[in-house]
Amino acid sequence: MGYVEIWNVSEKSPISLLEPHTYWIGDVDWSPDDRYLATSGHHSAPQIWDTQSGELILEGQGEVSDIDWSPDGNQLLDSGRGRIWLLDTQTPYIFYSDDDCCIWTVDWSPDGHYIIATMSYGAQIWDADTGEPISQLDDAELYDILWSPDGTKILTASVNNQITVWDAETKTALFTFSDYRHRYQGGITWSPDSQQFMFIKYDNTLVVVDAITGEETAVEN
Repeated sequence: MGYVEIWNVSEKSPISLLEPHTYWIGDVDWSPDDRYLATSGHHSAPQIWDTQSGELILEGQGEVSDIDWSPDGNQLLDSGRGRIWLLDTQTPYIFYSDDDCCIWTVDWSPDGHYIIATMSYGAQIWDADTGEPISQLDDAELYDILWSPDGTKILTASVNNQITVWDAETKTALFTFSDYRHRYQGGITWSPDSQQFMFIKYDNTLVVVDAITGEETAVEN
C-alpha cells in the first residue's frame, strides 16, 4: 500500500496521512495555493486531495508517469502510455493522445500559456488553451524536461545521457553536454533565478551548471 504523509516542517511532526494508492507512490505535487495535493502511483491513476479535510476530490484515469499543476492551480497535467490528461477538481479529459509513443514527463510554461512533454521522438510544445501543436524540440528520446522559472529556457535530458539547454522563444539549442554519457543520473532542477541548473551524476555527485556559459561546478557528496 502506498501512502503520503504530510508534515509540519517547523515542528518536524506529521499532520495527516493519506493512503491513496494500492502500489508505491511515484509522484506528489502541491497546487500553487496549497489547497490540493496531487498524487500518482505505480499502476494507478492520479488523485487530487483536499489538504485540509483529507478528502479525495477527484481520481483520474490510466497509469501515470508524471504530474504537474498549472501555474494558476486550476488544472493538473498527467501523462503516461500515449496520453496527456488535463484534470480540474471536477472532471478529467484527454488533452493529447498518441498510441504509437510513450509520454514520460510534462511541464507547464511559467505563464501557463504552453504545455511541453517528453515523448519517444523528442519534446512537443502545445498551446495550452487551444491544444494546437506549436513546435518540437530534438528528435531523441527524452525522459526529463523542465521550463526555467523565468520562462526563457527549457532543459531536456535524453536517454543517451545528454543534457541540452534550449532557448524557449527560438527553440534553438544553446548548448549540449554531449560528453555526459554514463554520467547523468537524474534529478535536474533550476535555481529560482534561472541562472543555474543542477543534476546528479551516476556517482551521486551534485553538479551545478551556469545556464548562460555552461560552466559546471561539482559539489561532492
